[in-house]
Amino acid sequence: MKKAISNIIILLIYLTPFFGINEVCTFLLIESPLPIIYYKAPKEGLLVILLILASIYHIKNGIPRHIFFVLLCLLSFTVIVFIFSSGNLFTAVAGLRWSLPFFTSILLIGLIDLNLLRRLALAMSIFICFNFFTQIYEMYNMPAIRGFNQFGLSGRVSGFFSNASMAGVVACFTFFLVRYFAAFGSKAKLFIYLICIASVFLSMSSTGIAVLILLLVSPLFLKSSHKLAWILGTIPVGLALFLNLDLLSGRQEGSSDISFSTRIDIFLRQFTNVELISSRFGEATNTAVNLNKNLFSNGDAYISDSLFTSMLTNYGLIFFIGFLIILFMLVMYVLKKEKDDLTVFFVMSLLCSIPLIIVEIYPVNLIISVMIAYYTTPQLVKKRRVFYPTSPINQYS
Repeated sequence: MKKAISNIIILLIYLTPFFGINEVCTFLLIESPLPIIYYKAPKEGLLVILLILASIYHIKNGIPRHIFFVLLCLLSFTVIVFIFSSGNLFTAVAGLRWSLPFFTSILLIGLIDLNLLRRLALAMSIFICFNFFTQIYEMYNMPAIRGFNQFGLSGRVSGFFSNASMAGVVACFTFFLVRYFAAFGSKAKLFIYLICIASVFLSMSSTGIAVLILLLVSPLFLKSSHKLAWILGTIPVGLALFLNLDLLSGRQEGSSDISFSTRIDIFLRQFTNVELISSRFGEATNTAVNLNKNLFSNGDAYISDSLFTSMLTNYGLIFFIGFLIILFMLVMYVLKKEKDDLTVFFVMSLLCSIPLIIVEIYPVNLIISVMIAYYTTPQLVKKRRVFYPTSPINQYS
């Protein structure tokens, strides 16, 4: 069963171009050969199958007790907010779709090994090449709906993705996988690095550029014995980059400031009206916003543009506080481990979660789930107390 789960994960990556055909057709003003549901339904179906197989695996083989407790809490909380959601059914279902990566991260624990990560790095390398060449084609043939780049061609092109930020973030996560887990040679790695860097700059994504700088600088910082000097030197450089982010990303002057302040305003507004346990499950999701455009969702769905804001709205204050506590514990764990790839993965995931609902960015949400499971699994091997859900009496070994 572990092999089947691994194959589904890799298949999902290789099918990513198919899932994004409708977006490419839309940008190039070409009529899509099939309705959008034919491109999206297979992905959702495979993700559900992945969850089912992982659940069956743990039912048969047992699951560490504390992980079972976390899974039970997450499931119970999700069911409660789903039932008491004041929105319509489509909005609540959008909330379920938004929550799936949280369950995937837990259920994949014990199922991810280094060999799978090497296959994942290869699959993402092949995909990023396809996406890069699609971006090139869009740059020359797509209407400049997002403005022009420095060459006077269509700017902020995103390939198989609906927006530029998604394309930039996917390129960065591909860069990460190739650096730390790819099994091919240095020349092949360098080629993929250059493709990823070019893809980020074609997307002109502010988030992508920030994460890319992190990826390029992190090896020097982590290996340095003068980390404090690095931090002090990074502050003015980081400030200079932030003040010139519009120039780097090819946006109009002031766009980044407006984008940042808008996200802050949205979060503060939602925090002011937050409920202890949310009755608005699914409203702060991109899925609900898209459904709302087609009159399926209610009019309360909104663009939150942040994992933190979406979690606050969809789950409520109690869950949000619990999430912040877990996040603090993870910071302590990462600092204690002093593992370069873990540190980089944690920081880049956190950075991407601030301006984006990262659990709705495919295939990054799948990659993050896989990586969380991979980094968590070694700790569970040492803890032998295992719960068997199928047993009539709780058994521990």
